Amino acid sequence: MAAASPPSLDPKLKSLIADLRAKIRRFITIDGLLAALAVVAGLFWLGLALDFLPVKLGGTEMPQSARLVLLIIGGFLLFFYAIRPFALRMWRVLPDESLALLLERQHPILGGRLVTAVQLTRERLDGDLHSSLLLDRVSDEAIQVADQVEPARVLRWQPVNKKMAFVVPAFIATILLALISPATIALAGSRLFLLSETPWPRRADLHMVGLEVPLISAVERPEGEPVRLLEFDNKVVRVARGGMAVLRINAAGENSIVPEVCTMYYRTSGGLRGQVNMRRVGRLRNGLQGFALDGPPLAGITEDLVFSVRGLDDRLDDFQIQVVDPPSIATLEVAATYPPYLRPVGVTEGADLVTFYQPGLRLREGTSVRFVGKATSPVKHVEVAVTSGDQPAQIVPVEVASDGESFALNITDLRMPTSIVMVPRDENDISSPSPYRYFLGVVNDTPPEVQFKLRGIGSQITPLARLPIFGTAKDDYGITQLLVQLSVVGDDPTPVVSLPASTDRDGAFETSLDIRDLASSGQIAAPSPGTAYNVFGEVRDAYDLGDPHLVRSDLIRLEVVTPEELLAILERRELGLRGRLEATITEMQTLRDTLDLLRRDGWTPIPDQKDRNPTPSVGFSVSQEDVEPELNVDRSVQLLRLRIQQAGLQSTKTSEELNGVAASIDDILLEMVNNRVDTPDRSDRIAMGVRDPLLKVVQGPLQALRNQIDGLVSLVEDKANGPAKAAITVQTAEEVLLQLNAVLEKMLDLESYNEVLDLVRGLIDNQDKIIEATENERARSLQDLFKGFDQ
Repeated sequence: MAAASPPSLDPKLKSLIADLRAKIRRFITIDGLLAALAVVAGLFWLGLALDFLPVKLGGTEMPQSARLVLLIIGGFLLFFYAIRPFALRMWRVLPDESLALLLERQHPILGGRLVTAVQLTRERLDGDLHSSLLLDRVSDEAIQVADQVEPARVLRWQPVNKKMAFVVPAFIATILLALISPATIALAGSRLFLLSETPWPRRADLHMVGLEVPLISAVERPEGEPVRLLEFDNKVVRVARGGMAVLRINAAGENSIVPEVCTMYYRTSGGLRGQVNMRRVGRLRNGLQGFALDGPPLAGITEDLVFSVRGLDDRLDDFQIQVVDPPSIATLEVAATYPPYLRPVGVTEGADLVTFYQPGLRLREGTSVRFVGKATSPVKHVEVAVTSGDQPAQIVPVEVASDGESFALNITDLRMPTSIVMVPRDENDISSPSPYRYFLGVVNDTPPEVQFKLRGIGSQITPLARLPIFGTAKDDYGITQLLVQLSVVGDDPTPVVSLPASTDRDGAFETSLDIRDLASSGQIAAPSPGTAYNVFGEVRDAYDLGDPHLVRSDLIRLEVVTPEELLAILERRELGLRGRLEATITEMQTLRDTLDLLRRDGWTPIPDQKDRNPTPSVGFSVSQEDVEPELNVDRSVQLLRLRIQQAGLQSTKTSEELNGVAASIDDILLEMVNNRVDTPDRSDRIAMGVRDPLLKVVQGPLQALRNQIDGLVSLVEDKANGPAKAAITVQTAEEVLLQLNAVLEKMLDLESYNEVLDLVRGLIDNQDKIIEATENERARSLQDLFKGFDQ
């Protein structure tokens, strides 16, 4: 027997449930769409506000990362608030029983009939029994009231209306904005949804120019210190620590508004924050107005700096200045190689002096110098300018090591004081804030010095003279040639005699020229009275860097006279010495009288002066008799001490004068010896009769007198021993006078002897003249006789 087919739901009831299902699907679609539109509109206007409103307030746009975060958040909201609920609701199965139940809840008139009919017509399980009559009755009753059922009453439109209340105004505002400013909609959409970096248009238009820093150069330029423009690389620039910098920007003046003021907002790495206005530079040029900042915080910058610049609604953000330590010169080694003539014989390699540079360093003239510097950080290049004397600065090449930690340069033939200016630069072309300056002094090889004198020779010599020569010749680095030269006055200046000489360790030398020997050997012509010679020294050193150092001493002019003329000159000098001795004896007599006066009255108090008015006092009185004795005693002591000191000075003067007379006499003796006009008798009379006694007086009684006078100073208050000691000094002074008078008498005897010699010389001269005249007369008579024979 075949199974019976299940009953089916009435088409009218089925249509009612299908209509409800369709309405629910439409409701879900509308609600999901409105949710999606609400999320998109909210995201758009929120992003527009966050991105554009800061620009209108002088800020900057949202960075791309922030817009990406906002876009991701909007995507999550769209998914969880619109897409996910829509998908879940749309793909959910809507059973007829559930839909019938929804209708039953909203329409009590159905009385459960619709649900019962749906349930009775569904596919039943085996063994499920029901009455067909019940099904028919329930279906008929449900059909009778089906026309009164409204499926739309099942849906709740309040959430949809709320969404509509947000979406509709948002879309209307969007449409209005699109109509008013399509570019704004397009730019907002591209920045928000496409993450474009195109900025919002502004009233002002600022452009970063860069950072100007001084271009530190080793060569000073007359037009002033040059500058170098550093452009920002990815908004980052590096400058030297402690340097000066000038920030420059431009504001476009075409199709934009030039701000009245631009403000820099900064933050240092140390946490210091601040703001400073930039100054307007000049006028509008080429459509651009310049602004600059050359003060703090860019003056002497020492910390990293992050800054922004704002002008009206435009802003330059997140620019960074990184401060780095500039390269510096830690040490500078100086290796000096002296010129060949100053180096030891055989030494050709190696430096003669190696030292670290220090202020005041001086090197010898002609030295070649090699500088080796050590840098605190790797350097790429070192600019070096060398200024020698008044010459302009010259750039010299520098050798930089591969690791950049050291460098070297050479200066050859150092002749004048030299200034070296160095500017190290690293691989980023960052240099020290100021150049390094070094100065080398030069020890010039000065010409040698020579001092030349004759001992025991005056300005007149005899043809038989011997010239003892003494002198010193010195040079910083040694003498190579020393000549003693003799030339004839009035002839060719070329010396007729050159005699080499050598110096000792102290530069002293001693030699002699013998006029008699030179004439006898034929080196010079036989001198005759009236001839004059120049004697001088000539010295040369090893200097070979230019014109040779050839130095001559002062000329000593010597006039040749006869021995008789020389003796007469010496005798006149002796006469002058006698006058000096007479004056000294007179002074000594005065000294003796002064000492005798001290002996008699020096230790006697000064008489009281009764007519001196007493000094009035306040509160008490002192009589003149109480004060005057003490004042007189003190004054007497002071006066005595002063007179003793004056006597001591006079004795010292007398001693020096006598020494001078003795030395002059000794010079006369030497001149006689060197000119070979001396005789034993004459020399002994002068030496033993005048010079030696004078020296004996100076070293004997006169020295004792000086000591005795010095001893009197300590006895000025000793009235018992003072006069006695003074008497001894008087006796010593008298002894000195006796001996000096004896010397003076000896000199008078010598003068008388010289007068006799002069008479004898006169007689000899007259005799010679008579003889010469007689011979001339004889010759004339013979000539007359021969003339007679000829006739």
